[in-house]
Amino acid sequence: MMCEQIDVFVSHNRKSKPWVRQFGSQLRTQGLSVFFDEDSITPGSNVVRALDSALDRARHTVLVITPAALESDWVAMESTAASYNDPAGMRRTLIPLILEEVPTDALPTSVRVLNAVSLCNPTTRVQQYRLLLSAIGISESAASRLSPPDPDWSGSVEGASGVAELPPESVYVRKRTRDLIMSFFPASLCDLSSLWTRHDLSFSALVQRAKIYHPRFHEDIVAALAAARGAAYDAKYAVMEGYDDERSLDPDSWEAEFYQVLRGLGMENTSNLFLINVGIGNGREWTSFYSSCRRILGVDVSRAALESAAGMHKKLETVQADAGDLSCIDSGSFDIYISLRTYQSTLFDVERSVLEATRILKPGGMFIVSLSDAHRVGTGIVRGILEPDSHQVDFDHPYLLAENVRRVLTSLGFSRIGVRTGHFEVYV
Repeated sequence: MMCEQIDVFVSHNRKSKPWVRQFGSQLRTQGLSVFFDEDSITPGSNVVRALDSALDRARHTVLVITPAALESDWVAMESTAASYNDPAGMRRTLIPLILEEVPTDALPTSVRVLNAVSLCNPTTRVQQYRLLLSAIGISESAASRLSPPDPDWSGSVEGASGVAELPPESVYVRKRTRDLIMSFFPASLCDLSSLWTRHDLSFSALVQRAKIYHPRFHEDIVAALAAARGAAYDAKYAVMEGYDDERSLDPDSWEAEFYQVLRGLGMENTSNLFLINVGIGNGREWTSFYSSCRRILGVDVSRAALESAAGMHKKLETVQADAGDLSCIDSGSFDIYISLRTYQSTLFDVERSVLEATRILKPGGMFIVSLSDAHRVGTGIVRGILEPDSHQVDFDHPYLLAENVRRVLTSLGFSRIGVRTGHFEVYV
């Protein structure tokens, strides 16, 4: 069977993923097929075979060069394979893209002899980027309307390249949800840590364990666990201020980005729309878009957060409920389901929550979820999601979660499903 050709294979080190995600998304909007490991390799596939096959089928391989990439065995393998397919560089199969300054003599000889595109100089970055786009087949007129993804959002704290952990004073370290739930849960009922042995458990999975290991007391344990979770979210989010939220670093850009997502779904006139925001928190993420809707319902497990949100926004109706159990809301009653930075939460059940979203949406309704991809540190950010029992962040976790949400949506028959990388979060 003939294998389909790929327009662009992007070879990169994982520290460049945030930039590469935006680059790949931009190419796809121009109709190019792009091989990007995290969304182009089927789960369970042999990774080496998949990469080898993609390199053979790629018209162009863009080699994203950074100091970290030069130390990567994977990147070395991919660039060697691409050079082998076009040793003289006549077909421009391999295009070096210098994203961060590196010594010329550190480049492999097969790469050094090629004419590289460099985005390191701010004064020539746009011109160089458009040369790259032209080289991979984008028309001059289309390229002239595109700008390179912002390198300032490439991964870590601004001004502290390579930082991949949060300081002890970070609110995300000081107020870990799991620790807060443990502190509010009555120890006399049971040793909660003996049930909660995995950090990726959902609330329903933890309840099931209570039924198995404490059959005589499981109803009391479930009630106490729900109360402890509500108290934990009260303590963490009801009083969270803007300076704890990385979006407050550039609120105008965040709101503009959010509107781009909405426009991409064709939402222009919102005056007659019924919107539900699940995990609304204390209402500080309010945008003018919400105010323009005919009805907006805010849902959260934290009663205190809902009271704060309702106090700030008179138009807002509120319901205290779990995203995985919206039985208090009628089926087919909303046009838009939005949940920002909630689906990565502790004890969150993605599948049940998406099922409930499907139930309460009208036919043709729209679903927008975002996963947190940044933590504020001073006036900068650290990319990724905080790992359990650690100050380290995981760069890839937001995208693994996004892929899980996408798979569930696909199984439920949703169409036009997309994943978009923003400044502070990943949208599905």
